[in-house]
Amino acid sequence: MSFEVFVGCYRDGESSTFPLTVLEDALARYAKRYDDEHYWVLEFPDGSRSELGLQPGAQIEGCTIFRPSDRPELWNGLIEILKRTTSVLYWPGGPPVVADASVIPHVPKDMIESLGEPVVATDRDKIFELIRNS
Repeated sequence: MSFEVFVGCYRDGESSTFPLTVLEDALARYAKRYDDEHYWVLEFPDGSRSELGLQPGAQIEGCTIFRPSDRPELWNGLIEILKRTTSVLYWPGGPPVVADASVIPHVPKDMIESLGEPVVATDRDKIFELIRNS
């Protein structure tokens, strides 16, 4: 069974974008890029892997992580993206995660209705706990 987590950028309840360089700064050092930049294979120092899908461009709405590894390199990178943007980390069953409470007003109301109230978390273990409890 596959599990995915999503990073989506929002502003004032609407889809927004952030510079691709933010994603590159956070995770590109682990990426082997495939499929014309739409698909990256992330390979971590211990040999574990995750896949990342995105719609490339200078500005991106976010990305999807397929089969996310538990490696700190991945989660620290995702948290870095959250800290630098108005993005939300989410998965089926929620709740949506933000790195700063100032992002909560930007989260779409339908996402909150579907997944629950956003939670502020900047710690991988806290996010793992939220995933386990969802």
